[in-house]
Amino acid sequence: SRGILSLRGSRVPFEYEGGRAILIPMLHPAYLLRNAQAKREAWEDLKLLHALLREETGDWPPELAPRRS
Repeated sequence: SRGILSLRGSRVPFEYEGGRAILIPMLHPAYLLRNAQAKREAWEDLKLLHALLREETGDWPPELAPRRS
């Protein structure tokens, strides 16, 4: 079994009754309170989540839209 520190930042496919989802393992807020140096990693995880949500919904300002090939 892998720990959260090795899983964070990855995308984990998850299937459940009625659908599919992508899980983004993140650090627990209590961990961040005890380990301030980990806040940068948590911020990167949130930016990844934000980008995935924007990609899924198509909610991109024109100057930030990913280029489609």
